[in-house]
Amino acid sequence: MALRFYAWKLKTLRKIRHFMLQVLSGCIAKKQNLLNRRVGQDGLCPRCGAENETTNHMLFLCPFARQIWDTVPTGLDPSLFPSEALFTHLDTLFWRLNEEALMQDQVRSFPWILWLIWKARNEKVFNGIRKSLDETLNMAVTDCRAWGEANNKEANTVPPSTEPENGQDLVPSNRSSSLICKTDAAWKESDHYCGLGWCIFNELEEPVFVGIQGTRRSLSATHTELQGLVWAMQCLEDMNHLCYTFQTDCKDLIAITENLVDWPVYHAELADFSTLKKKFPLFKLCFIPRGSNVHADFFLHTVREFRFIFSHL
Repeated sequence: MALRFYAWKLKTLRKIRHFMLQVLSGCIAKKQNLLNRRVGQDGLCPRCGAENETTNHMLFLCPFARQIWDTVPTGLDPSLFPSEALFTHLDTLFWRLNEEALMQDQVRSFPWILWLIWKARNEKVFNGIRKSLDETLNMAVTDCRAWGEANNKEANTVPPSTEPENGQDLVPSNRSSSLICKTDAAWKESDHYCGLGWCIFNELEEPVFVGIQGTRRSLSATHTELQGLVWAMQCLEDMNHLCYTFQTDCKDLIAITENLVDWPVYHAELADFSTLKKKFPLFKLCFIPRGSNVHADFFLHTVREFRFIFSHL
């Protein structure tokens, strides 16, 4: 779960962050996955002909991928890397190496390398084009460096903010108005538990904070959506972030919060909402399509499957 949260915080393109989440979730459309869904004739690796093209094989164990990782200066013990376990690879690359200051430059390029390995594989499968090892690796390093330089220039145009006192504000208050908090909830009538969640995005549309909670099932899906919004507001108040635009994919939630007196069935939740709303001078709740709320939606359906009560920020 920690690696999934980390995937959304990678400093890279949004499509690469989404790709990394698919890798961690096992949703990549490689041959073995397609065969399991009865699509295709076999699960053979299109590059080396290995019997099972798993995610781990495609990104790390296939000779093409192994040659790339042998070229990258990771400084890892050859007896530990590569491994037969996908999560061991990802934990090593993005967690353990990231703790070493000398390796941070290399760590930033790892998502790009994985992305370009995947792209090279697709070029071979769909277009019959074989990308060379040098071409793939050079493109990954070049794209990573270009993206980093472009974002550094953009970041340098933002006036420096003062350091928050006593660590109370995790985000500078003068930028809070540009932050967006997307809320969501997962509810199913047949389940005893439901999930609440919110995700905060900065002006670059990068997730900076995530909150998820597993709790007992509410009376309805709309009760759960409202409960999730109230919990998000409580968390942001505790963090002293009171200038937010909230977004939801539930139109009923917006209708309820705009006409409080017309919904007596939600009296308890709306009382908490009204109290909290007064503490947000720039409070705004907007509707977004469900496809624009994939971060919170993914985490919530994972949370509901845990089937126990917890909170995590």
